[in-house]
Amino acid sequence: MEKKEKLTPKLGLFKRFLGVFGIRYPREPGQWMLLTRRFRVIILLIVLGFVAAFCWFFFYYSNSPNFCASCHFMKPYVESWRNSTHNKVPCKKCHFPPGWKNVLRGKIAATTEPIKTLTKTHGSKPRAEIEDASCLRQGCHETRLLYGKVLFKGKYKFDHAPHLTKLRRGKQLRCTSCHSQMVQGSHITVTESVCFLCHFKNRIHGREEDPIGGCTSCHLPPSKPIKLAGGTSFDHKPYLDRKVDCWKCHFDAIQGTGQVAKQVCRDCHSEQEKFKKFSDSKFMHDWHVTKRKVECFQCHSEIRHGLHPKPYQQQEASCELCHSAGHSAHEDMYAGRGGKGIPSQPSLMQQSDVECLACHQAPSFEGATHPTDMATYRATEKACLDCHGSAVKGTLGEWLEVLKETLSETQADLDRAQKAYQSIPQEHPQKAKAKELLEVARYNCEFVVKARGVHNLEYAMDLLDKASQNSAEVIRIANEVKSPPASQAD
Repeated sequence: MEKKEKLTPKLGLFKRFLGVFGIRYPREPGQWMLLTRRFRVIILLIVLGFVAAFCWFFFYYSNSPNFCASCHFMKPYVESWRNSTHNKVPCKKCHFPPGWKNVLRGKIAATTEPIKTLTKTHGSKPRAEIEDASCLRQGCHETRLLYGKVLFKGKYKFDHAPHLTKLRRGKQLRCTSCHSQMVQGSHITVTESVCFLCHFKNRIHGREEDPIGGCTSCHLPPSKPIKLAGGTSFDHKPYLDRKVDCWKCHFDAIQGTGQVAKQVCRDCHSEQEKFKKFSDSKFMHDWHVTKRKVECFQCHSEIRHGLHPKPYQQQEASCELCHSAGHSAHEDMYAGRGGKGIPSQPSLMQQSDVECLACHQAPSFEGATHPTDMATYRATEKACLDCHGSAVKGTLGEWLEVLKETLSETQADLDRAQKAYQSIPQEHPQKAKAKELLEVARYNCEFVVKARGVHNLEYAMDLLDKASQNSAEVIRIANEVKSPPASQAD
């Protein structure tokens, strides 16, 4: 009896505890506990709370790069982000435009990605479109358009405002038109290749290069004279003041065409109807660049630019493709090589990388039967004046006259040496030496004629002087054979 009285208070407390949660304790043995409406409401609230907590956790976790990296094909992009200057900026801050509506809209659209991953229906290359509003939002780059001209990589002048607020080549650009590259160690960055493609494509007309904005709109020209390989120096300023075209010296500075192969369209499109717009440049760029973020080099081939861009490829329009055999002597003369008996002596212009096209600008259709026939570009004094000014007026004519007179004198020396050589008996031991001297003299003289010695006047004059010296030596040998010294005669 005492035992029943001790348990009763505990049982009553337990029944009241269950009652708080809407559970009625059975009054009679064998009855079930009764679950009231309160119990069902509490359970529903717990379930809803759990769902809400899970959704909040998923919403919060899905904003982190770790969630993005959970998809294996996203790992290279996340790793690129971690090594970039944007590694402190959350993914959603760029990929969702400002405003909670945009974030919510982006989240709803992004919910399909995990589903695609689980069902293995995702593409092999993720695509993302970054709005300009994301880049220019408060706290990021909102003042970028006010900076004016800046130095890109410390050497290229660049102004964001005209590129984003005005049409460029008839196209409206956006931030990601240039900042679209995913290169190692960078994320949403820009490479020089993007600049080259826009500034150089379709801007090479025959032998002339006409980049958009010119060269000096991007480059800072050397402020001091530069040292050349031959120990001399070169100052760009007087040539820039005279507006000499850069390509006259730096002709090989642009490699590639930036063309689009029609085949690349099939990487994304299979409908034949879409290929009808292939040649409509404005439509294609408006759709792919302005309305969609498609990287330039997903379609275009690369254009390289620099003093000697690597890997170097011969220009399609280069003279050397067709005329290497015919102009190799000219190239040797210009480089100060190919002669015999004297050291190499490159032209100062060759040391300065002045291209053949800098002087050979006047087209000549000599021998052509129709104006469309291939022209030969001849050098004229105008090219000299364009680069060096009026101070060199008449110099080219003087060089040609001096070279002509010297060649005539050297040829006369060779004729006399030839006659002297023929007078030497065949069995005489000095015959072989005289023959060798005469052959070298003749070779140098012919080389100057064929290679147009005006390409390197100093070297040509030294070669002709050597030819005259050899001719004089042959004559001396012949005279000794004809009238040997008294000691030998005795």
